[in-house]
Amino acid sequence: MARTRRVSEEFNPWNSPEEYARAFEHAKIPKELQSIAVLWNEPLLESWYPETLEHRTFWQAFQPLQLFSHYYPEFDHYWQFEMDMRFTGDAGAYLDAVDLWSRKEPRKQAMERSTFFYDPTVFNTTDEFRAAVDEVNRGRSHVWGPVRVREVSPIGPRPPTTDEEDNFEWGVGEDADVIVTSLCADARKSTTWIFRGWVYGFRAGKQGPPRYFCPPAIQRGSRALLHAVHTLQRRGLRIASEATLPSFALWLGLKISAPPLPWYLNDVPDDEERARWMLGGPKASDDGFGKGDPQWGQPDMINSPQMSSTFWWAGGWPGELFEGWLQGKKTQDGKPMYPLKESEGQLYMPNLMLHPVKRE
Repeated sequence: MARTRRVSEEFNPWNSPEEYARAFEHAKIPKELQSIAVLWNEPLLESWYPETLEHRTFWQAFQPLQLFSHYYPEFDHYWQFEMDMRFTGDAGAYLDAVDLWSRKEPRKQAMERSTFFYDPTVFNTTDEFRAAVDEVNRGRSHVWGPVRVREVSPIGPRPPTTDEEDNFEWGVGEDADVIVTSLCADARKSTTWIFRGWVYGFRAGKQGPPRYFCPPAIQRGSRALLHAVHTLQRRGLRIASEATLPSFALWLGLKISAPPLPWYLNDVPDDEERARWMLGGPKASDDGFGKGDPQWGQPDMINSPQMSSTFWWAGGWPGELFEGWLQGKKTQDGKPMYPLKESEGQLYMPNLMLHPVKRE
């Protein structure tokens, strides 16, 4: 897996091979990894995307990946990971499972499903979950083919039939062009997303074009998607990182997938808490989409799910759990931290993707 790495702007690694090698040392990249690492900095991004005006990772996390796919097109898909995430098992097997699941997912109602949590205490299988989302959508799909935006020419396939006639067959066996790792929501309806008004280059009025954000920006993009975003950003179209891949995929007519990744809460919620955290699920929907704004719970940080979840953009529990696993910490009653298990003196953790882990 190749990696991109930001280097300090005091260096100009592209002056000479010697400067490039010196930048590797300054970035503290181990020698055994230097052959699969590619360096970048904000001046480089600015030279490629002058019309986007903003190149900081906070706003444009995918620009380095877009350039990487431009120069290394031999890969089919590219993952954007963050330095404060950790895999606790076989990362390759984990990502292969995510890839396989997304390939089997149909296009119909994929966007709608991405706005709900798959809760295994409510749905025994993902088929039951899909049926529940289908019921509230009355067999229709809000996204069928590309979402038309004047500035974007679709590149995806045309739907083979109408959404009503499709029996969840279109897209099955097709690679997902974007895989998201958390809950999505409509940026135009969000009341808490700090980037909801950050949209430029479009002629779609005050609210901007239809777009969805899926925080955090830990996502996989296909070569076709990243190449298209590269071209469109050079024309000045820009939205914030967490909305970039899912929104451009919708406009381009490409496939999106939100696999049900394994995650844990550090406490078992009662029915009232579950209703508040999951916001009622599909049965509470009045338009076919989830009611969640992915920053739900912000006003009440105590007992809010994102602070006690193994995967989110904020919260201390993932770090505490990872540290507890490495150091063999136990609770006051001498038991392993949930969801760790002890067997024959060894402490085991499920195969998880933890985020954020700020210390170890």
